[in-house]
Amino acid sequence: ETELGTVFVTRDMIGGKIGRVYALKIGGESLNGDGIHYGDNVLVDPDAPLIDGKIYAVRLGNEVVARHVFKENGHIRLESSNGEFKRILATDVEVLGRITNVVKNVKL
Repeated sequence: ETELGTVFVTRDMIGGKIGRVYALKIGGESLNGDGIHYGDNVLVDPDAPLIDGKIYAVRLGNEVVARHVFKENGHIRLESSNGEFKRILATDVEVLGRITNVVKNVKL
């Protein structure tokens, strides 16, 4: 985790959870099928319940990834929306929160 600056969002985007929702910068293309690309910021709600198929920020060891999450036979299955990335089946993961919004990286 590194402080990368400020992301400006509307009150509607955070659903009244000021102080709880935070932003992460996407560092890859695993969710490009969902319109989420390298450099975009995503808003993460750490209080959101785990719902199969939704996109979550997940810690795997010392790396944080954003993937579609599914509960499967005592494991967590992580899937991307980019066919170039393999499915991950893991037991030792920390779900950091559900990705609720995307703040696009706009180049001026």
